[in-house]
Amino acid sequence: MIARDDVAGLILAGGMSRRFAGGAKDAALLGGKTLIDRVMERARSQVRTLAISRARAAPFGDRGLPIVEDIFENRGPLGGVHAGLLWAATLAPRPTHLATFPCDAPFLPDDLVRRLAAPLDQSQSGSAVAKNGALVHATFALWSLNTAESAAALLRSGPFSLVNFAREVGAVEVEFPDASGASFANINTAEDLDAHARRLRGGAPFSGRD
Repeated sequence: MIARDDVAGLILAGGMSRRFAGGAKDAALLGGKTLIDRVMERARSQVRTLAISRARAAPFGDRGLPIVEDIFENRGPLGGVHAGLLWAATLAPRPTHLATFPCDAPFLPDDLVRRLAAPLDQSQSGSAVAKNGALVHATFALWSLNTAESAAALLRSGPFSLVNFAREVGAVEVEFPDASGASFANINTAEDLDAHARRLRGGAPFSGRD
């Protein structure tokens, strides 16, 4: 059984926010809180320790958490996951898994790690990714630390797709039924942020649970 103390957590915040007007996306406010603060609130209780993935040092700051910078530049989320796996391997005691959470999904499930871990006891794979219907959400994942070399190999040769990496390492796809899609809704544009703010003000539920 994978316990909370076996899991290190990483918030993926290394994107360039090219589609998001007005600066760093993770610093944007939603309901009076920044997106990354909302993610931190939901992620902290699920893991033993938490860090932030950045492509490089960012002016927004570290929010009191360690910063894990990409080793391979311009490789997208896969680069962040790879650096996170290497960071987690330096921790003592050494965790067995790295959980990843995107910085722009403020309503991610607050039981994500527990549900991703559940089928791994019955599986030969040590990794799991979230799935909602036909969509695989590979940034919401639990990665075995043993996958670091596989990540490095893909980062050298391509493709740099995180979904492809999940398939390469045989990650289990764990279904999260959520008809609203809120649990895995990414905020990519200012319009997305406005839509979420309107829904939040209207009292629509965003519990992160089914």
